Amino acid sequence: EAAEFSGSVVRSFGLTTKDTQQIVDVMALSTSSSALNFESLRESMKLVAPVSKSVGVSVEKTTALLAVLADRGLKGSIAGTGLAKTFIMLSKQGLTLEQGLDKLKASGGDLNTDIEMVGVVAAKSFLTLAGGQGDVAGLEQSFIDAEGAAKKMAEVKQDNLVGEIKVAAGRAIAAAASKGPGSHQPPMTDHRRPGPLSLLSRRKVFGQFDGYSL
Repeated sequence: EAAEFSGSVVRSFGLTTKDTQQIVDVMALSTSSSALNFESLRESMKLVAPVSKSVGVSVEKTTALLAVLADRGLKGSIAGTGLAKTFIMLSKQGLTLEQGLDKLKASGGDLNTDIEMVGVVAAKSFLTLAGGQGDVAGLEQSFIDAEGAAKKMAEVKQDNLVGEIKVAAGRAIAAAASKGPGSHQPPMTDHRRPGPLSLLSRRKVFGQFDGYSL
C-alpha cells in the first residue's frame, strides 16, 4: 500500500521515479512528527494533490499544510477537500495561499471574510490554517530535509521489536526459574496458546536472538 501510495503521489505532482524515495521519506516523517497517519494522509492527498500541482504547491508544503490541519483535528477527506477548495477559490481571486491567509488575518479572522474568500466548504480548513500559519514553514523545511527518515523509522521499529523480545524472554526465564528445578509445564493441548518459551528455543533464550545479545 505504501508503494502504491507513493507512486500515486509521484504521478499526481508530475514528479519522476527518482523522486520516489523523497516521497517515502516525507510520508515517514510527517506521520511520525504530526497527528497524520498513513490512512488519513493517503485520503487527503488523493483529493488535494492534483490541485496542489496546478497551483504550484510542492509535496512538502502540501504535506506540511495537512499536518497542521491534522494537529488541529482536521484529517482525511475533510482536510483534503478543504485544502483543495481553498486553493481553487483563492486561485480564482488571483491570490496565493499566503496572500489569502494574510488577508484573512488582517480581518481579525472574521468568519464572514473567511466564507467570502473560500466558501463554506473550505471555511473551516482556511480558518484553521490561519491559526497555524506559523507552523507551516518549519514543517515544510523539515519535510524538504526528510532524506533518510523512512530508514530511521524502520531502525527504530526494529530496535523496539528487539527490546520487546528481550523483555518477553526475560519474563519467561524468570517465570521458569520461579517454579524451581523440579517444575515442569503441563503438556500443551490444541486449545492452549503457546507460551513465550514454546516460541523461542532454549538456545535463543539463553544465548542470542538473531544476533542481539539478551
